[in-house]
Amino acid sequence: MRYRETSPEDVVGIQDTGADEGIMMVTAIYSLIVGVGICILGIKKRVFWAVISGASMALASIAYLIASALGYANIWH
Repeated sequence: MRYRETSPEDVVGIQDTGADEGIMMVTAIYSLIVGVGICILGIKKRVFWAVISGASMALASIAYLIASALGYANIWH
């Protein structure tokens, strides 16, 4: 059985989210600030899961900001 070729727009699940680079950048910066805050609060209160959660949020934000600076984060174009 052969399947017909479709463009990525025809595939279910791939949609234009409407988010542009500015919104993504502000979200990444906000997530970095919140992640560092949660991590610091977790260290002060000695709550291990908050430290891990805040650190992973901050690291993911840093990874996105680096990828964006290098030009790898633009997946919509």
